[in-house]
Amino acid sequence: MKLPSRTIRTALLLSSLLAAVQPIPPESAYACSKGEFPAPEQEFMEADAVFTAEVISDRKVYYGGYPMRQLTLAPESPAFKGEAPLTVLTALDSDQCGAPAAAGDRYLFYSHRTNGLLHRISIFDMKAPPSPGGPAPAGLHHPASAAAHPESARLLYYRPDVRIYGEKGMLPPEGIPVIYDHSLYLPLSFYRESLGLAADWLPEENTVSFRSTGKAMSSEGGAPYLEDKNAPDAGIPFFPGTRMTFDGTELPSSEEPFLLRGELYVPLRPAAEQLGYVAAWADGTVELSPRVPFASAADAKLTLKLVSGRMDGPDLVMEQLGSEGFIYRIPTAAHPESAHAEEPDALVRTGSFEDLSDPRSPLYEHSIRLFLRSAEREAELAVDGGLISRLPLDPALRSRLGAALGRPLPELPAGWLLTEDHLPALPSSH
Repeated sequence: MKLPSRTIRTALLLSSLLAAVQPIPPESAYACSKGEFPAPEQEFMEADAVFTAEVISDRKVYYGGYPMRQLTLAPESPAFKGEAPLTVLTALDSDQCGAPAAAGDRYLFYSHRTNGLLHRISIFDMKAPPSPGGPAPAGLHHPASAAAHPESARLLYYRPDVRIYGEKGMLPPEGIPVIYDHSLYLPLSFYRESLGLAADWLPEENTVSFRSTGKAMSSEGGAPYLEDKNAPDAGIPFFPGTRMTFDGTELPSSEEPFLLRGELYVPLRPAAEQLGYVAAWADGTVELSPRVPFASAADAKLTLKLVSGRMDGPDLVMEQLGSEGFIYRIPTAAHPESAHAEEPDALVRTGSFEDLSDPRSPLYEHSIRLFLRSAEREAELAVDGGLISRLPLDPALRSRLGAALGRPLPELPAGWLLTEDHLPALPSSH
């Protein structure tokens, strides 16, 4: 199953949490601007991961055609939300809202997963950390167990406007989404009808059972649910201590199913993760995207694109790269009048790295971006800054990169960072 387009705007009214964590004050004025600051609950909802971590190191990389910093982190467990990444990207300087994180320091991060594989942060996503072993900052908490749900202190509200997208488009709606304690919950029927799981309520075991194959034992959810006497009338969630299993294995989730007005609601995140997806949201849309888009290095080939700095410029795919020049292809869609040209190579051109800085060249202001690509999907890699800066000057390095194009890498890069170590060595001249 292929599942993703991002989002859930939360106009929350919890005045008691307005004293939530604040961004670290910049040491000097920043040219970047966030506009209006969202409510703490909205920041939490729109982040893909919220966690405390120490910065171990940072290095200059290129991503999206721009120089950036990649921070290597040592996350603390447990995270306040999601799975803490081991690396995050941030802009190179403060004018671009780069986070001024320093190696050896601890921070509270609100990271956002990009369209590809990596998490990004800005100055506004880095906040003062909680004291080790101390209480969580205002507005945050580690999710509690079912025995410690103070319903009166947490807000539950319906979000019928939420749309959920997979890789093939919007998933059919099933029931009304509910947000409780900063998490999205959906009726058990959604997991059957929209995600195609065999999902059952097993009352004798007080368990919600998900299976990736087969059919649900009952289309109605199994035996009747236990009811809390207040739930049907007051709309208060009732937590009977229900556990979740996936293919027989218990899910280690801090988000628990609950009963509300006679329906069993199940948190989306743990079920999506078991299917290999992460859920990201903002402005009323949830996007399910592959957590790891490639099962192994053999499933994806390295691709280099020349991407125009102009919004209307097509991406040019490099077919061959040698020590002195390269051959690239202009997509047919960019020049439909050439689709039926007599010469089959009408859209193939040659160029050199000098063309990228020559105002007279059609390649002027094109940047180099590297991707892993399979028949089903494509994901951009961060590239070591030293590798990119040396390419125009080092013919041998260009030959090594050219030898890697169109082929799988020896292994999937750690932190999705491509370095010179991933490139094949040149044949010996002896």
